[in-house]
Amino acid sequence: MAKENILTSKLKIEFDNGLTESGKQKVKSKLFSSINPAVQLDALVETGNNLANFCSKAKLGLKKIVESELVEGE
Repeated sequence: MAKENILTSKLKIEFDNGLTESGKQKVKSKLFSSINPAVQLDALVETGNNLANFCSKAKLGLKKIVESELVEGE
């Protein structure tokens, strides 16, 4: 049976950065690395929202990025 080992976890906050000349939305993002992979999702969302409040641009969304290693089982 295969196994997954989580290597890193990151929090990405996306902000509205206006519109392009063709009318498409531009997105600016901030990436916070070295997030504890075991953190509860509610705590991560609350932290992301609190960090976004310090920025002047409107928050579009939050993303959790997880990098993991897949290992074949025995």
